[in-house]
Amino acid sequence: MKSAFLSLILLLPVFAQGPRPFVRASGEGVVTAEPDLFRLNVSVQTRANTAQEAAEQNATVTSRVMDALRRIIGSTGDLKTTSYVVSPDQRNQNGQIVTVGYIVSNSLEVSSTNLDLPGRNIDTGIKARATTVSGLRFAMRDFQPIHMEDLH
Repeated sequence: MKSAFLSLILLLPVFAQGPRPFVRASGEGVVTAEPDLFRLNVSVQTRANTAQEAAEQNATVTSRVMDALRRIIGSTGDLKTTSYVVSPDQRNQNGQIVTVGYIVSNSLEVSSTNLDLPGRNIDTGIKARATTVSGLRFAMRDFQPIHMEDLH
């Protein structure tokens, strides 16, 4: 008990001094850099009486779209599936929800370091029967060096 009391007495001058002074700083920076990559979403949607028919039709059209896009991007890019959905096509008939068929949607992301290609990819996807082309965006493959430059 005496040692606890003695410790408190020894620490009393530290508490009596009040809060320690400190410096708080904040900042904001902006770095501008040229993009070296583009990304584009391309989707194929098909409808049929059965899920199997819709899936088969979608596979045929998606293969055509992917082949056409691969010919454009070549070795400068990448093409990947980002979403694949099979869902019932439902309608309201006389107050009842009725399944009238099925919808299959396959979404792809095209990316390339050749920044001259976005327009050609859009046109090619549409000509190959893609039903949606969206989300064109420009980015950087590796933005870490730019962030590090901003910190110095």
